[in-house]
Amino acid sequence: MAAAMPLALLVLLLLGPGGWCLAEPPRDSLREELVITPLPSGDVAATFQFRTRWDSELQREGVSHYRLFPKALGQLISKYSLRELHLSFTQGFWRTRYWGPPFLQAPSVWINLGRSSVMSSQGSSAPLSTSSTPPTQSLPLPPSNPWVWPMAGLSVLLKADRLFHTSYHSQAVHIRPVCRNARCTSISWELRQTLSVVFDAFITGQGKKDWSLFRMFSRTLTEPCPLASESRVYVDITTYNQDNETLEVHPPPTTTYQDVILGTRKTYAIYDLLDTAMINNSRNLNIQLKWKRPPENEAPPVPFLHAQRYVSGYGLQKGELSTLLYNTHPYRAFPVLLLDTVPWYLRLYVHTLTITSKGKENKPSYIHYQPAQDRLQPHLLEMLIQLPANSVT
Repeated sequence: MAAAMPLALLVLLLLGPGGWCLAEPPRDSLREELVITPLPSGDVAATFQFRTRWDSELQREGVSHYRLFPKALGQLISKYSLRELHLSFTQGFWRTRYWGPPFLQAPSVWINLGRSSVMSSQGSSAPLSTSSTPPTQSLPLPPSNPWVWPMAGLSVLLKADRLFHTSYHSQAVHIRPVCRNARCTSISWELRQTLSVVFDAFITGQGKKDWSLFRMFSRTLTEPCPLASESRVYVDITTYNQDNETLEVHPPPTTTYQDVILGTRKTYAIYDLLDTAMINNSRNLNIQLKWKRPPENEAPPVPFLHAQRYVSGYGLQKGELSTLLYNTHPYRAFPVLLLDTVPWYLRLYVHTLTITSKGKENKPSYIHYQPAQDRLQPHLLEMLIQLPANSVT
């Protein structure tokens, strides 16, 4: 009898204060999605997005157990009282003139971050906002790399030799707090990991615009991720929606979805990987698009706004950095916030800055310049400029 008492107490301690109730449900969730966009130039853009949300006060609670949220990032938030983190590595540059606007846009509150001052050692309450662009930087490797996923679901397509053999490659990690309710009395932490690549369809498709998951990634989807609460593939079929007789998408999607993105109505074919009818043990999912007859080679539409920069002259005295901003709209003017970073080893003279539009001086309505520090930070120049219609500034 005496030996049974400690055993009963041990059982009660293991069950916790809830008695014989079930275990507490997990407070974190994972959502993954892949957006495939055929570009006007014939290339194909693929955008991965993994969202991990954790209902935990990392800066207040003593967290020791991590399930989906990377432990290295969680300890970074709690130790340094981190509010937000945005880190990206990019190889190549996005050709807006030929590919159109990217699927993932810059945050709309960036102008507010740029106008806020830098926190000083005297105790200023302004938020700390730093940015830098290293000239060359290799991608992080494990174990410090948070891009570690079980090989199931969309992550099975992340094959290095295929991702780096592309025209454009960019991966980023974003961490931010999100409110759980309207009053924001408690917060959750959101980790968003994104990967954007552009495949040359004429090289991978041997001169054809047909594409498939296997042709781009040399792999197919075999099973959904068991840890994900949402796993979907979106295929942009907006360009082809007007004439369905010219192509076929296989297999048929789960459903279709329409939305207005950047002023343009988009139509997406949705493949739900958690649908048992979509993926099973007998077959793989290889989404593919085939043209029934070759499409006509038309010039891609030029976007209203695009930019380019070049270097002219030589040396520090006669060298120049020129940035051209194009507004091809026939009658509408656009305000543009230009954020430019220049390496610290170049000497900039702000009094030589000139801005012209249609042969006349164009004074910016807002300008902020932060000089560089040798081997510490680059030059930072931010300007709000009004671009006249059908002009080059």
